[in-house]
Amino acid sequence: MYYIMGVKKVVLIFVLIVACKQHQETSKNLDSKKYDVGLLESRIDSLLSIGNEYLNKSESVDSAFYFFEKSLKLSQSNNNKLLENKSLHHLAKLAFRKNEYPKGIAYYTRVISYFNETNDKWSEANTWMEMGNGLFLKENNIKSYEEIIEIFNKSLNIYSELNSKKHQADVLNNIAHCYLNDGKLILANTKLLEALELYESINYKNLHHTYHLLQLVQNLQGNLNKSLYYSLECVQSMESTKDTLNAQLYYHFVGENYSAIGNHEKSLEWYDKAIKIKGPQDIKLLYHIISIASKELLILKRNQEAFNLVSSVVPMEELSNQPAIEEAKGYIYSA
Repeated sequence: MYYIMGVKKVVLIFVLIVACKQHQETSKNLDSKKYDVGLLESRIDSLLSIGNEYLNKSESVDSAFYFFEKSLKLSQSNNNKLLENKSLHHLAKLAFRKNEYPKGIAYYTRVISYFNETNDKWSEANTWMEMGNGLFLKENNIKSYEEIIEIFNKSLNIYSELNSKKHQADVLNNIAHCYLNDGKLILANTKLLEALELYESINYKNLHHTYHLLQLVQNLQGNLNKSLYYSLECVQSMESTKDTLNAQLYYHFVGENYSAIGNHEKSLEWYDKAIKIKGPQDIKLLYHIISIASKELLILKRNQEAFNLVSSVVPMEELSNQPAIEEAKGYIYSA
């Protein structure tokens, strides 16, 4: 009986091996097969679509590489440069997602070269912009802002050729953000004012991001009244366009600016608006706002209100594991 079971097991394993090899051969044949353009596009789109599904799952990014690489090889075997470039573009974005920046830059360079050779100016400019944004958002803090600015400038030059003032202004915002992070505040301010002028020349209304960066620059330069002015302009732009995704952040900065000039009552009004934002919130930012709002209340001798505000998050006798909240408790107990 055991002998028969053993034979069955060996046969089953043999069948699985043969099936696996047949699948690999079939896949290999499909990848080396010459398709007409319509079928090729359909197969490439299918492979890239599956790859994107894996890319959207943080634990499955390696599987995304398998399908993007498969798409690349198939397009190359069919000598289709357009679809090859499409596959390379997906591989570039994947490499950045995996923090493999040198590999990603190499892919992006090939993608941009194709757009340059085919005189696709819009795609070339957009891809320079995309690569610059990807490098700007690198997870580690070791960044070459000079390199990123050089990339953004290549995008800016093409948008200037195309006379797209909106895109030029967008790039100038990004360049200014680089200068801001690099501590070059005068250059950051200059680029932001250039961006603002371009936006206003085409009557573009979504100016809050530019105003937000301007208020940060002015604050760091010690120009507190200017910083307050730009933070209020930021909120006005945000509310008039109903683009309230960052409302909590922007309200909080108005509060900080009022606090900096000594108007603690006004500061609390804006902190209160930030705390009462409905919908999804940045919890870390919320705790920070609660902490600094409690300090404003203590300055105004409204100690019980400060106690109640912090207690609304976590009982005072319990540890919150939130540094901002624990700091606020310390100030309240020592008041």
